[in-house]
Amino acid sequence: MMGSSITVESEPGRGSAFAFDLCAEFTNPDNFTSRQPAAVREAGPNHDFSGKRLLIAEDIEINREIIATLLEPTNITVDFAENGRAAYDRFTANPQNYDMIFMDIHMPEMDGFEASSLIRGCNGLWAKTVPIIAMTADVFKEDIEKCLAAGMNGHIGKPIDIDDVLAALNKYLPAHPRRG
Repeated sequence: MMGSSITVESEPGRGSAFAFDLCAEFTNPDNFTSRQPAAVREAGPNHDFSGKRLLIAEDIEINREIIATLLEPTNITVDFAENGRAAYDRFTANPQNYDMIFMDIHMPEMDGFEASSLIRGCNGLWAKTVPIIAMTADVFKEDIEKCLAAGMNGHIGKPIDIDDVLAALNKYLPAHPRRG
């Protein structure tokens, strides 16, 4: 569909070699910004989150790298937690350090449901009000309802769409009081 190809050469007992050709067009391949999604390139002042801090709970390293790259042009500071337990620990160590949390659902040690419920159960207004957005491939209506029931404010489906991420940031960060 993209005008690309993939080939494989395999010899029993010796192994296999895979190769692919990918057809892509860049107006200026030396300019990183030209490779950013249009929503980020054309973001403008609506998507400048300088001074805001986001905690992202995500156990898969490549997903962390992707979301960090997508968010880089927004000037938001991002901290990562590799599982729900680490997210809970980071948040409770300094709750007012975070303006928002993106929470994966399926993680080792502690899933996003439990981590969100524990955060909401902490003492203090910040734990009750910090926006928590689920990030998961579970996108059925009942999945979204389960996220909301666990105390999350919203839901973003995977694979991540930068427009959805920017919409969540714009929805919750401006209205959320600045940490004091």
